[in-house]
Amino acid sequence: MKRIKKFECCAVSALMLMMTVFCTGISAAAEPEEILLFFLSESYTEYLTIPDSLNTAYQLPADETYTVSGSVVGVDENGLVTVMGREVYYIGSGMRIDYEEGTAVVTGRTSGTKYQFRVCEYGRYCAERTVNEYIQTNMTEDLTDREKLELACQFVAGYDYSPNFSSMISMVATGVGGDCWASTSAINYICTQLGFRSRTRDASKDPGAGSGHRNNVVETTDGMTYMVDCGYTGSAPRTYSVTPYTVPFRFTIRANETLEITEYFGFDTELVIPAEIDGQRVTSIGAAAIGNANRYLGTPITSVTLPDTLEHIGDSAFWDMKGLTELRIPASVGSIEKAAFSGCDSLHLVIDPANPFYVMQDDILYTKDMTTLVCAVGFNKMTDNGNGGMTYIKRAVTVPDGVKYIEDQAFYKCTSLSEITFPDTLLHIGYRAFGSCSLRKAVVFPASLKGIGYGAFSDSGAPAYVFKGSDYVINDTTENKLNEKESGETLESTTFGTQPIFLIAPNGSAAEQYAADYGTRVFTVIRDGKTEKEESERYRYAEYKDSETLLLAADESSAGIWQLIWNPDTGLALHLSGTDISTLGSDFCYSNAVQMLIVDPTVTHVDDSVLTVLSRLTEICGEPGTYAQQLAFRLGYHFTPNVQQSLAGDCNNDGAVDSADCVMLAKWLGCSGTLIKWENADMNGDSVISGVDLSMLRRVILTV
Repeated sequence: MKRIKKFECCAVSALMLMMTVFCTGISAAAEPEEILLFFLSESYTEYLTIPDSLNTAYQLPADETYTVSGSVVGVDENGLVTVMGREVYYIGSGMRIDYEEGTAVVTGRTSGTKYQFRVCEYGRYCAERTVNEYIQTNMTEDLTDREKLELACQFVAGYDYSPNFSSMISMVATGVGGDCWASTSAINYICTQLGFRSRTRDASKDPGAGSGHRNNVVETTDGMTYMVDCGYTGSAPRTYSVTPYTVPFRFTIRANETLEITEYFGFDTELVIPAEIDGQRVTSIGAAAIGNANRYLGTPITSVTLPDTLEHIGDSAFWDMKGLTELRIPASVGSIEKAAFSGCDSLHLVIDPANPFYVMQDDILYTKDMTTLVCAVGFNKMTDNGNGGMTYIKRAVTVPDGVKYIEDQAFYKCTSLSEITFPDTLLHIGYRAFGSCSLRKAVVFPASLKGIGYGAFSDSGAPAYVFKGSDYVINDTTENKLNEKESGETLESTTFGTQPIFLIAPNGSAAEQYAADYGTRVFTVIRDGKTEKEESERYRYAEYKDSETLLLAADESSAGIWQLIWNPDTGLALHLSGTDISTLGSDFCYSNAVQMLIVDPTVTHVDDSVLTVLSRLTEICGEPGTYAQQLAFRLGYHFTPNVQQSLAGDCNNDGAVDSADCVMLAKWLGCSGTLIKWENADMNGDSVISGVDLSMLRRVILTV
């Protein structure tokens, strides 16, 4: 039964103000009119019960109607304010209600009176109250910072080690205990209350540590820094350690007696890598050494200064440092491994002109002899989309002639990349080189290509891949799954990913065999948190016939009924014709089609199965007054009237048929342009746009 405090009982305000100290993000100076509501997460129902003294609902005057700003509370017709939850389907445990902490403002429509509500999780309230009481009772002013830190460790070590709970909240609220992540979050919280700086550290490479071990780095108010570890297994009281340090780097000795930095665990956001540590030269930055540290800093690293002694930068050394804005590579650096700057979206990389090994061109790092494309650096750029948000600026890249190798992860997660053109010199594309990009056009591989690495185009967004040669290897073994532990990620799946893919290649080629090997798989569709049905997704193969025209259809028999026409500006557009469109192949269940063009006014039905698989559809185009407009109104999609009379050959829709239309159609067939009025390009009316239509258009223009 819900506990409700009536609006008239204002004496509760003082109690509510006292409680605000213990809820995350709630200041002791909270406004008096703020009303607290509590909920209890399902994870804690076995251990806790919200007492009757706390609100789980709140009664406002019933003779008023209200509006709500915020999603964490709702108001019924009687003025009862309750915490709002949402149904979430969890695989293995089924449906449950989840709630979120946050604030909301409820306003009376007539009176204009505003009521400020804050929703708090009761488990968090209990845990933070317990910790704060411990601090107030034990950490008196006469103690040194080191003594306070020791007491913080003793509090954490007073709980058993348990692999079942991984946060301070769950460890303290349940009283069962927690793992090293729980211990680390508790130390971070206590240090924040004491005014110390504290951050999480990836301690998985420490001697004897487990693969996911975490501990703390703490800087006290007296200027001392410590490595703190309370994550050891065992029953309370557990072992803990507080170790002071002066150099915020971990390093190893290389074969040439110089040092490789393997980890940074300090707090500086403007980091200077020293040329020497303890009299030994620093010549190398190891794998993920700086990137891993940056993950756990509250304020990200914005600049790094490298010493002129540096010779080597390891793979993923600066990975995902989105706050890093400028880095200078000294002339001494002769080796930069894969993904060294992957995810550094704001980075301006400067190569010392005297460096004989590397060069930057258009945000891409190459070896100076231009035979190897190492990686894109600071490639993703955003712009205002005009709707109060930001969107990625789309960029097309033409890899220069002479490039033979594209390194592993070279363009990984380059969301700005919309098109890639390869030179005829290319021999190999590395592991995950274009994974998780947003390619809008088909990828054409030169005949020179010999190999494609594992995951090279995993979920890259490309609609098709055209192979001009047959002498190559598609690597779909796991032998090249490099460095996934260091980057904290797992590979999506296979070379081309999970979206439906068309492979166009010569008969007998590796692509044809790939399509056969990986052709059909079954997966479960989950929509709105509920399991609906099983679908299949396939890699489709088509023979390469020296044509780059890509008209995508489920199969030959349905090509006259529906097609997906590629539009590089808007994505895929679905072209439907015929009077009854009842099915659409599951090949396109993940299609990014945004516009449905119903050019045939006699269409009377589009089955829901078609609409279901086109999840990104937002617009329908057709003749006014026809089924197309009715469908748009029913679905709430934008309707675009197609009122102009079609003029065969008028590809640019300017009302005339001339050489400009011929040029536009030729470019589109070569995958380098857009058809403004693509249905006018279908000169022979067979619902397929091809070189035949271009030839007919040329004859019409010559006749005119």
